[in-house]
Amino acid sequence: MAPVPDDVVTEILSGASEKVKPEANETAKTSVAALPAPATAPVPDDAMERDEMNPVPPAGSFGAAKARKTVYIDRFKMQRTRPENMEVKCGTAGRPIKLITNYVRVEVNTTKPEVKDVLQYRVDFTPGTVNTGQKFRLMRLFADKVGLHRNDYIFDRSNILYCGAPGGAKIGTEFIHEVSFEGMEVTIRVVRVATLSHEEPQVLVQMNTQLNRFQEMDLEMKRDRDAFFDPTKAVFIRQGNFEIWPGFETSIGVYDTPLKDQPLLMSIDPKFRIVRKETALQFMTVVLQGGQRAGKTMELIEAEVFKAMKGSVVETSYNHKSYRVEGVRFNVNPASIFEDKKFNKETKEEIVTSQSYADYIKVRYHKTTSNMKQPMLVVKPSNKAMRRRKDAPEILLIPELCQMTGYTDKIKGDFQIMKQVTNVTKMSVTDRMNKINEYIKKLTGHPAVQEQLDAWGTKYHSEMINLPARLLNPQVIVQGGDQFTYQSNNADWLSMTRSKRADKCPREVNHLWMLLHCNDENNAKSFAQQLAQNGRPMGLIMTDAPVKIVNTVNDSPTAFVEAARKHYNPACALVVAILPSNSSDRYNAFKEFFCCTAPCPSQVVVAKTISDQKKVRSVATKVCMQILAKLGGENWKMKFPFSVPTMVIGVDSHRDKTERNTVVAVSATHNAGFSGYFSFTEYAKDDDAVYGTVTRLVKKAVEAFKKRNNVVPVNIFIYRDGISQGQLDYVREEELKGIKTVLGDFATDTKGTLPRLTYILVNKRDSSRFFEAGNNPCSGTVIDKVVTRPFRYDFFIVSQSVREGTVAPTYYDVISDQVKLQPDAMQQMTYMLCHMYFNWPGTIRAPAPCQYARKHAQLVALSIHAKAKEQLEDKLFFL
Repeated sequence: MAPVPDDVVTEILSGASEKVKPEANETAKTSVAALPAPATAPVPDDAMERDEMNPVPPAGSFGAAKARKTVYIDRFKMQRTRPENMEVKCGTAGRPIKLITNYVRVEVNTTKPEVKDVLQYRVDFTPGTVNTGQKFRLMRLFADKVGLHRNDYIFDRSNILYCGAPGGAKIGTEFIHEVSFEGMEVTIRVVRVATLSHEEPQVLVQMNTQLNRFQEMDLEMKRDRDAFFDPTKAVFIRQGNFEIWPGFETSIGVYDTPLKDQPLLMSIDPKFRIVRKETALQFMTVVLQGGQRAGKTMELIEAEVFKAMKGSVVETSYNHKSYRVEGVRFNVNPASIFEDKKFNKETKEEIVTSQSYADYIKVRYHKTTSNMKQPMLVVKPSNKAMRRRKDAPEILLIPELCQMTGYTDKIKGDFQIMKQVTNVTKMSVTDRMNKINEYIKKLTGHPAVQEQLDAWGTKYHSEMINLPARLLNPQVIVQGGDQFTYQSNNADWLSMTRSKRADKCPREVNHLWMLLHCNDENNAKSFAQQLAQNGRPMGLIMTDAPVKIVNTVNDSPTAFVEAARKHYNPACALVVAILPSNSSDRYNAFKEFFCCTAPCPSQVVVAKTISDQKKVRSVATKVCMQILAKLGGENWKMKFPFSVPTMVIGVDSHRDKTERNTVVAVSATHNAGFSGYFSFTEYAKDDDAVYGTVTRLVKKAVEAFKKRNNVVPVNIFIYRDGISQGQLDYVREEELKGIKTVLGDFATDTKGTLPRLTYILVNKRDSSRFFEAGNNPCSGTVIDKVVTRPFRYDFFIVSQSVREGTVAPTYYDVISDQVKLQPDAMQQMTYMLCHMYFNWPGTIRAPAPCQYARKHAQLVALSIHAKAKEQLEDKLFFL
């Protein structure tokens, strides 16, 4: 096909193709039948989306105790996972230490008559086209009508209203207000649905809604998901054309505080948001023009635009909601017509109207679209919407009205830009503590905030709280018959492990390895010699003389794969590639070939990394460690105190944007030292299918353990990463029950005894931070009091050592415990597993089985897009 001429580049933006050619005016139509998905509004129905976020009982259901218990938002639902008979969940091992944490006390005067109970109302707006911003303005009119003062009520901008006794007396049990508003006749119906005591979980929603309003209205911050940002303090990164907005994520919850009658704490953690100064349309235009200058065909240019946009997160300028892009529709534009279906609750009829996407946005959000020829972005409804409605249609957005967010690959690959970002976002302990203190002072010192808190009998304390913790002893590492340890403030043993033989060495790779490069033979030979030299003390025998060094025809992905295909021998134990640069296409093609076509452990090194002779020895040492693990070696081990067959399983997942599925990965130990692994992956078509996929993979892991050891594990520990707070019920009801069911197929002895299962959720994204005398806590710090939950069997561990910034602890929640280790033993075992990641001679944030599962899932989702061959399942080939 011929290249695209200059004068038709803009036609690509119009979506004009041989199949659909809309007229060049605003009334141009695309039939519903021509759309690639069911006709849908360009944004989700506002009422439906609000109902998902706040599942309030319908009007008329107030007074029923059962209904009140269902009134909650998942984030603040206090699900109990702590065993009923567990009296003590705290350990005692280690040296006691004192920490400061990023929490402040929230004190509530529950005896104040005005707010002894919280009255909850459901608010319905007719017509249903009223958007979020309009709802807030309408509630101000409603408040004026009934005489509500600002301090009398809290409205969440959707359909929930909270009042104390004074506001409730003015509204009563039901109030209907009709008003002419912005060209519409609007009916506001407010109905009381619950009377809440301060012990009920829904009161947490009220308190967090109030906190959010303070940040958005009084402190004038901008909301993005659960965090609020201050654009007036933005830092502009000129080279990348984006801003960094500083902000905070805050949340009020119930904790294990010493004051049992005042269990509320507020967590405060600084956050940053990347705001790019370009719309999706501008970004797409740059890609289009680049393809045009390169003389590419229209088909190739459209494919490049699709690839560039897919997986991006955009924010709509009219309602500031974020969406992940699934694709681009080039045969649909803002002038195209869709059918908008609404259900009239009063007449019980479905009303169907036809209008263009541009008109819909103009009427509903007062935003005008200037380019009527641009293609449309395809996004999907939220996971909650998909769970509520399996056939939820895809959503189409106008690129001109969508702001790009996050980093591009070009930005991430620019060292100078990322250095500037790090200078802004990486805060020392002192900086983080100062920022938190400044925020607390600003919040509690604001007159309007203080006035409303007083009205509700609430007080935000101004000092971060102190809490007790414990420091576990440094652990003993066993390698090559020797034992050694490390310092708690620097949990790193690279200097000790580089000269010691691995605890278990793979077979020799003499005569059995290949090295690929592109016009870099001297570097290749030198690096092969360095690998042989550094690997020998570790037990990795790689004699340099017989290595097969292959020069590729050029540096294209195809050239590397073809060279590998031509020279690969099935007897080859290892293939190393020296790539000229960090090209994902080249890396992905190489990895896909040796994972899915010719199964063989492979190692990639970037030429620049090994060109510096001062650093090449250190690089070669770390590469040798990776190769040892990939070939089935066990770099070191630890003495885990189990006398019966025990298995540890790590579970994680990663979204594959190309396949539109989720990759679920399981890494499971098969020996007593928890140093040998089986690793499996499987695709799940949606989030709901993940739970069943985990169940099947766990069963597969237990079967593999049984086949290798001729015995079923007596104890099974599962460390489950990648689960949010809102998914806890789904995990317990679907995944955990499914695993327990499949374990019923196994018996550990002739009496039919089943494996004992302990299931631990791992959360590396918890916003808790801990500080020790103005510094980071040492590796091995355990926190199991004050900021843990009274209804959970939970604890924090600071396992890694960091030299810059603020260390992030990992939060563990034991939601099922049949093994019944003592809390000390559970914490000790978890910390020991953080030492078993062979890709780094030091501690990591999460137990090694979780990290292996994460690396495996990432390789499949981001690079090879398929399951690796079975021959690699017993190797850590994905490191």
